[in-house]
Amino acid sequence: MIVFRLDTEDEIDIVNLIGDISITDGKTSIHFQYGYVDSILETLLTGVVELKGKCNSSVELIEEPGSFDFEVIGEGIKLTYLKNELLIDKSSLIKNLKLTIDKLLSEIRELQGTKTTPIIDSLRRLVEQL
Repeated sequence: MIVFRLDTEDEIDIVNLIGDISITDGKTSIHFQYGYVDSILETLLTGVVELKGKCNSSVELIEEPGSFDFEVIGEGIKLTYLKNELLIDKSSLIKNLKLTIDKLLSEIRELQGTKTTPIIDSLRRLVEQL
């Protein structure tokens, strides 16, 4: 499960979508407080897309230390960030990523209209590849 909340204290800056984001498997969580939500989601999407035909993938986070490491285990994906490991059902992760990206894009449309950025464009392209 992926949950985010954009920081709306100030006006939303579409170039710097700052907020909190958590990824959990129900037992363990990876949480980013005041992180770049769009960039973190782009990294997650990239890793899952790169798994097509592979057993593992590693994608460096741009604005955070470390990388997301992905490993296919049966019908699941083991996601590792720093010392935190999550085991998530692959189809559930893909479904949740799509819903999360839809929610983010919807919130941006409400607040900023049709403005876009390279990361938002990348999110749209990556979702189509899932």
